[in-house]
Amino acid sequence: GGDVARLTAAAVLEAAAAGEPAAAGILARAVAYNGFGFVNLLHLYSPGLIVVGGGLTHAWDAAIAPAAAWALGHAMRRAAAACRIVPAALGDLVGGLGAAALLLPADPVG
Repeated sequence: GGDVARLTAAAVLEAAAAGEPAAAGILARAVAYNGFGFVNLLHLYSPGLIVVGGGLTHAWDAAIAPAAAWALGHAMRRAAAACRIVPAALGDLVGGLGAAALLLPADPVG
């Protein structure tokens, strides 16, 4: 009955953890979409490492780890075996720091 425009990932995670069926469904769908995205990355680029940053790194166990596990289990074996999916060391700071880096000169020494 609330305003959907004010819905946040944190609220969905909290409600899903409390057993709210609608929130659990939203979380399951997000996990599936992230899993499909990881598989696409694996098939297109065969990376050795996928680093995930942003706010969802705080909910790694609930939101990202299941997607990563699903992706590694459904991707082509060679691509999956060669890749790890890990949280960014900077967590949710990575976006802001990346944006700030755009303001730096291209050649900070010269």
